[in-house]
Amino acid sequence: MSSKSKKGRRIVNRFKGNSKPKPKPVNLIERAAKAGLTNEQIASILGITRDAFQKWLRSDQRVARAHQRGRQEPNLKVENSLFRRALGYNVVELEEKVVTNGGGKVLRKIPVMRRHKHVPASVKAIEIWLYNRDPDRWKRQAYLNVRNMSLKDKTELAHSGLFSEVEED
Repeated sequence: MSSKSKKGRRIVNRFKGNSKPKPKPVNLIERAAKAGLTNEQIASILGITRDAFQKWLRSDQRVARAHQRGRQEPNLKVENSLFRRALGYNVVELEEKVVTNGGGKVLRKIPVMRRHKHVPASVKAIEIWLYNRDPDRWKRQAYLNVRNMSLKDKTELAHSGLFSEVEED
């Protein structure tokens, strides 16, 4: 949409006739994903809607790869932390004496004692790890073999509400 001004110059309406797509800042998308931002937050930073950002991810391989690379590093860090927590680990704690100048300004810290400590394995971390690594073996669902049950017992079990459905193998 353009028109001529009084001096004969073309004036371009920036809001209606400008259909150029915005450049896709791939580095910014990767850094935002690495920082743990959601797709909605990334879209907000880019000044677009979440749906438009989703469309970018589906249509532009460079954007999709940058987004995936950004998400990969934090996921690996969390996965490694979860693994360590599931197994338990040893840590060395340092106790320090703080020397100040009397006015509250810290002059130096002097190591006083090193303490070796074992952080025990976490049952919850073990559950999460197993549920996600081998879901077929570690499902949270309870199964009851009803093959040898009487029809009366099966009916009572089905009506008890304890199980969502009762199947025979």
